[in-house]
Amino acid sequence: MIKLFRKVRQQMLTENKFSKYLLYAVGEIFLVVIGILIALNINNWNTDQQLRKEEVKYLQKLKVDLQADLQNLDAFIIARNEKVSSALALLEMPMPDNEEAEFKLDNLINSLFHWKEYAPRTNTLQELTSSAKLSILQNDSIKTLLLDIEAKNLLESTGNEHMKREFHKYLYDRHTVLRELSPTMDTRATTIAMRPVRNTLITPEQLLILNKQSEAFLTDLTVRNGLKLAALNNAHLAGMYKILILETERLIGFIDEDLKEK
Repeated sequence: MIKLFRKVRQQMLTENKFSKYLLYAVGEIFLVVIGILIALNINNWNTDQQLRKEEVKYLQKLKVDLQADLQNLDAFIIARNEKVSSALALLEMPMPDNEEAEFKLDNLINSLFHWKEYAPRTNTLQELTSSAKLSILQNDSIKTLLLDIEAKNLLESTGNEHMKREFHKYLYDRHTVLRELSPTMDTRATTIAMRPVRNTLITPEQLLILNKQSEAFLTDLTVRNGLKLAALNNAHLAGMYKILILETERLIGFIDEDLKEK
């Protein structure tokens, strides 16, 4: 084809058909430009297709992370509400005077003191941010809500750390000096069975000592303040989890809509 164009040009120059040659040359340049533009458009289209495939991959991974977070949030709302109930029950509990009351007190303390932290799945988001690929998400609503949820998770983590310090200061540390740890539990049997085993050999003398320890714990001003803070803080975190659930469900909805368009 190139040889043919060259032959035509040479023939026009030989025949002194300069005006026709000029028009032909312009037309040839125009065709070359058109060809280049078509090639660029094809290349851009291929690049866009690759970016869309990568975006879809990240959106699908984000959705998996968010769905896992939803399950965790539901479980943590239940756990936080249980701690609220335990703290309030301890504040209102009459002084134990028998073994059953001591067993109930132990269960409430264990329920309140058991510590578990919410850890959102941020693997995909961290991958996007660390590799500077967050811009690959074309939907601004998804990016905005994703970053808003990340900010709320950070706020939850900060509040959780603050509450942990209060637990140590007002509850854990005071409990260790006021009352024996899990006195209604058979420590040896529990260690062997790897599950709580109730101590059925508490003597009247031991029970009397335990009653006094429990009364000291339940009437201690630091402990009572700690129980009030535990109830309020756990209720606050449960409320934060509910907001996170709403925003996470909304974000999953945005992702589903975006994936349908891809």
